[in-house]
Amino acid sequence: MTKRAAKQPLGPSYVRRVVLIPDEVFANLPHGRLLAVFRVTGAGQYDRAERHHVRRPDTTVPYYVENILMYCTGGTGTVGFGDRTWPVHAGDMAFVPACTPHEYAASAREPWSLYWAHFRGESCGALFETLGVSARKPLLHVGTNPKIAGWFTEVLDTLDLGFSHSNLLYAASCFQKLLAYVFYLVKHEAPHERNTFDVRDVIGEMLGNLDEQFRVQDLAKRYGLSKFHFSRRFKERTGYAPIDYFIRLKMQKAAELLLGGPHSIRAIARRLGYEDPYYFSRAFKKMTGVSPAHYRAHRSAT
Repeated sequence: MTKRAAKQPLGPSYVRRVVLIPDEVFANLPHGRLLAVFRVTGAGQYDRAERHHVRRPDTTVPYYVENILMYCTGGTGTVGFGDRTWPVHAGDMAFVPACTPHEYAASAREPWSLYWAHFRGESCGALFETLGVSARKPLLHVGTNPKIAGWFTEVLDTLDLGFSHSNLLYAASCFQKLLAYVFYLVKHEAPHERNTFDVRDVIGEMLGNLDEQFRVQDLAKRYGLSKFHFSRRFKERTGYAPIDYFIRLKMQKAAELLLGGPHSIRAIARRLGYEDPYYFSRAFKKMTGVSPAHYRAHRSAT
């Protein structure tokens, strides 16, 4: 029979749901390589967690070797490392890296409501690096987002069904999707500050004008930024300079057109704003590594 999730004592009144997975479950799993890369080891939901206070100062404390994510959906609290403490508000995510002395607590006046998860695995270091979080920068603001709450609920619902290999893999997958969505939000949502922009609006503008030549200064002026500051902020969120990103969108569309019909390479080039098909071919090869003709001939078969 599939091992069922052990029902935890209700404990404090603020505990709505909690599932903890014993280490022995993972140790005894056949073919557990994927879970060695990333796994959820516990998850829960707290509602107005009055007097919730956790302090783990050294390696003798349980769960010290696990990473922790707390998503505050209401109220306030704090998270601290060493002699520094950060306030946590609704819409904030607090990340606690493994093997780092830490302390967190709900506020007395307005105790927080939380979803939380403990997780481990070989990919966790790269994950923290990708999200840009650490003990020196533990918070991300993502807002009170129903999608994030939904992914936490899916993790909890899955673990409630038992600790089978498939359930553990699916719970880990759900949690990774949650983190990927958070990464997307951080990179694409506009922060609440003056003279900024939602990068998705800019990309939408690019997609609607793939047949045009892109002028960075025009968009920068629209958002009240200099060309330099607009380009810097765009690259911070996408990894590419605006012109480079625009050209990549053109080439992505070109690849679609090459496989989607009998359009000539010259016609595709003109549709994407290139009067010179040879210049278009060089740009396409620079991004894909092959010429448009080679791409069409070899990808059409798949």
